[in-house]
Amino acid sequence: MRGAQEDAMMDTCVIVTRDVTGTNDYNRPVAQWLDSPAMACGYDDTVEKEAMAGTQVVLVDAVVRLSIDTDLSNLDRLRITHRHGEELDESLTFETLGDPERGPSGLVLNLQLVTDGSEE
Repeated sequence: MRGAQEDAMMDTCVIVTRDVTGTNDYNRPVAQWLDSPAMACGYDDTVEKEAMAGTQVVLVDAVVRLSIDTDLSNLDRLRITHRHGEELDESLTFETLGDPERGPSGLVLNLQLVTDGSEE
């Protein structure tokens, strides 16, 4: 079952982890975003559902399926770089909403598009 799940992942994504490098003059964390190696994923932007993000209910912009052994946290971001084997002109960066849901053959992760200019 896991093999069939992974064979159906026709998109490519990168997990982007936050690395705190120090603090600024106001003692606030200074962070950089580090890309992991590219991996296969199954990206779906046709979802229409809501998810809890802390104490707020937010709209889910997309859902992604990942291999069951993928290591990530709810603080990581996810960047979609290829759709159906074709490189995107502009990659899409998402924040994760909650922890991944583990199914019998893979992980499912709710995503919200990053639109505040902090994806760099």
